[in-house]
Amino acid sequence: YRLAAALLREAEATPSPRKRLLDAICAEMRARLGEPSLSVAGLALERHVSEVGLRKLFSRELGISPRAYLTELRMQRAALLVREHRAIREIAEAVGYSDVYQFSRAYKKYFGYSPTKTAERIC
Repeated sequence: YRLAAALLREAEATPSPRKRLLDAICAEMRARLGEPSLSVAGLALERHVSEVGLRKLFSRELGISPRAYLTELRMQRAALLVREHRAIREIAEAVGYSDVYQFSRAYKKYFGYSPTKTAERIC
């Protein structure tokens, strides 16, 4: 029984290949957050997995799609930058949007109000 328990503990401590892949992709998303060209399809291609397989992995492990995860990372970073009173154009570029209007629409869809309204609430 001791051997079985030790093997079980070791197996639990060693992340599965799927978990390592998920962790690596999430880290890549965080590191490249400001790149407008960052895409789920591109990440899947770089990691030699199918886009469908990547979506299934995220859904199974995190309960959301990779696109939703990326949007969440970008919007949370944007909210921090808004609180720092950064310019909207600067924030948009920092979180991977090349178009300020597209960023403002995405921000409003995510939070329910525009980044300008957020900045006004803080002051």
